[in-house]
Amino acid sequence: MQKYISLFSGIGGLDEGLHRAGFDPLFCSELDENAFATLQQWCNKHSLEPLMARDINQVNPHDLLDELSMKPGELDLLAGGPPCQAFSLIGKRKSMEDDRGVLLLKMVEFAKVFRPKAVLIEQVKGLLSARCANANLIP
Repeated sequence: MQKYISLFSGIGGLDEGLHRAGFDPLFCSELDENAFATLQQWCNKHSLEPLMARDINQVNPHDLLDELSMKPGELDLLAGGPPCQAFSLIGKRKSMEDDRGVLLLKMVEFAKVFRPKAVLIEQVKGLLSARCANANLIP
């Protein structure tokens, strides 16, 4: 099995697909209380015991790398679906002026630390035309 980290896991929909494709989660995070409970049930159903966290803002990727006894470049996949409301074509499209939009940068932060072999970000079409799309917001 290949190993991955799941950020903004929701109820585990992306995780289910990845698991069926031969991936096992090392770490999952989800802020919403009800989604987190469903994600825990999904893990139990598949006899998976990843480290889990609620608020990704409280997780230091360097500390997680150490806790997982990994080195940069060893992780197979970093996957996640950061909140899309800030970029959605049917929303206010505040982009990085919305606290939820800034969470997209957490994926970048984790990718810089873990240097995974691949990154999978599930996001809405509006991200490509967001006000920040051409800005140099990612250091």
